[in-house]
Amino acid sequence: MIGSPLLLARQPMLPIHSVGVIVGSFDPLHRGHQWMVQQMSRRFELVLLLVPVAHFEKTVRFPHNATRAQRVELIERVHRGQPVIGGLTRELLFVRLIEHLARQLPGVQVGLGLGSDTYGKLLRSRSYFAWLGLPWGPAEEQALSRLAEQSVVFARDRHVDLPAGALVPPTHLRGISSTLVRRRAVLLHAARAGAGRWHDELGPLVGPEVVSFIRELGLYGRGPCLRRIARQAAPTPWAVLSSSPATERA
Repeated sequence: MIGSPLLLARQPMLPIHSVGVIVGSFDPLHRGHQWMVQQMSRRFELVLLLVPVAHFEKTVRFPHNATRAQRVELIERVHRGQPVIGGLTRELLFVRLIEHLARQLPGVQVGLGLGSDTYGKLLRSRSYFAWLGLPWGPAEEQALSRLAEQSVVFARDRHVDLPAGALVPPTHLRGISSTLVRRRAVLLHAARAGAGRWHDELGPLVGPEVVSFIRELGLYGRGPCLRRIARQAAPTPWAVLSSSPATERA
């Protein structure tokens, strides 16, 4: 198991028959993400929300962004008691990520949930393989075709490049983005806003647990907030995905 591309906040309780995977920054988790999780939970027994340790097209900068461990902790808080597990993925190529999960969980159905932009990146998998100097052959082409056909695709609106079965969220969720949440959080920190204003302004975008988490750690703040985050950060006891049954932790 050494070198596994996945590090999970906790080991899933096996046996399971299906796993849905959403890879995203979740910085922070917002109501649009939670709607996606609900849709995936209707199709899969377990949903994994995986934060990539690196990106092809974006740069993560602290404290403008939450740390990866903080994002996973927030995923776990929001979904406590639900069949949803947060974690990290070192594997940035969807074709290889799903192949790894299939090897680790033989006989388990594994599916991807993708936003429309990410779905476009999936379709460009061959160019990402070439960028990294990795071979691309018939096996990868077949795997990509299966993923493109079987993935659950989410879109803010419908357009010709998306599969016919793409899911469009309710109107009130379509304008939500993590960038918008972070920008509002910066302004609320700067205004030294009270708890009521935080919940009034962020409540339509994120759940109450997320609002409290951002305020508690001073996420997306500046100056003294950075020192608070550094003091409160704690190592996460990561678990590596295994096909062996998990045991309850004390």
